Amino acid sequence: MEPLELCPKLDTEDGFVQSSLFKDESKLSEKWMPDRLFHRDDTFRQLMRFFRVLLERPKTFSVKVMLTGGPGSGKTAVAMSFGSEMECIACDEFGLNLKFIHVNCIEGVNLSNILLQILQKIRPSSYYQLWSAKNLIREIQDILRKDDLQLIICLDDADSFFTKKSLILNRLMNSKESCLNTELRISFVLNVKSDDVRENVAEKITSIPIMEYVPNQLEDILEERVKISFQKGSVQRGTVRLIAGLCRFSGSAREALSILWGTAKFAEKKGASVVEPSHVRQYYESLKPITDYGKCVFLDQDQKVILFAILRLFEYDDQERIKKRDIWREYLDICMENAIVPKKVERILMEMWILEWITGFFITKESIKSDYTTEKVEEIALLISIEELHSIVEYQIKSEVGWNLIQFYFKKFH
Repeated sequence: MEPLELCPKLDTEDGFVQSSLFKDESKLSEKWMPDRLFHRDDTFRQLMRFFRVLLERPKTFSVKVMLTGGPGSGKTAVAMSFGSEMECIACDEFGLNLKFIHVNCIEGVNLSNILLQILQKIRPSSYYQLWSAKNLIREIQDILRKDDLQLIICLDDADSFFTKKSLILNRLMNSKESCLNTELRISFVLNVKSDDVRENVAEKITSIPIMEYVPNQLEDILEERVKISFQKGSVQRGTVRLIAGLCRFSGSAREALSILWGTAKFAEKKGASVVEPSHVRQYYESLKPITDYGKCVFLDQDQKVILFAILRLFEYDDQERIKKRDIWREYLDICMENAIVPKKVERILMEMWILEWITGFFITKESIKSDYTTEKVEEIALLISIEELHSIVEYQIKSEVGWNLIQFYFKKFH
């Protein structure tokens, strides 16, 4: 996924046409930190509990915590929010001089660059550029001592830099002579994708794992960003739901926000006044083309069973539409026949919805149940022939190693 390249905000007074979709698209950037965190309260509380000793017994301990989680799992957002809260509590409640510093380890190629980032955020100056690591360490220590300052340093993407250069990490965190933390004035938060980096560090580090977001959590995050980034009513609820579903495997809020931004730019280019689910599908296909049937192999087992259930229903009865509730029942039958553990109905309904927009094989339509009621029933109609669906299902099931559905189906019905 390419990083967001945000456009400047258009101003109608300067002769430009203001976007009909965006209110402030900069708030979709991964660098923008929200005031409110979703579904990371437990991690936040754990950090506060571990680092509270810095407030109650300052300069007696150096706390070292590692946040582990995949890209877009919220490590940086949690750390930044925690750091801001610690600074406020230290000043307002304890009268302490404590500063939180975020360091991007990808931007640092050696110890001097890491130290330079730290020093520039304590006391910015152009004089430090040519200093050696030894002089930078001495200058940082002098400032901490003179200002009676404690630091919490967040080393972001630490594994990408330190796994092969563990001596650098040890020199930053160690309290021995010639190291940065000789007076225990510095504590650390390490953001890493895997806690394997801990094997390369001599210091003891507490690890806090952060799980990937699930679809309903991604929906909460996206809905909040939609409120502050887009004009009111310019993004449909179904758009948010679809993007969250597409990112359910990565669990990455970063990826979800990137798709939301890219989809909105795509819709804006088309002249649309509302970002619809169809725009998501078109934009997503441009990123990961799947119009060729052979490229559908990434579908998971539940999606394959759903396609199989749809085929069976259409071939049982020669009809134009089938009800979604009938697909659910057929799905359960197939799972029972092949010793597959079925998922809950809510999950399967979401999978149907995602399949619809990713593949374009069918479309959902609503119909009135009878003349005596206004109850609407969701049905699907095929957009391809039954023969095409038959070929796709055969290909998909054969691609599932060790799965004997294809033999069962074609022996029984053909």
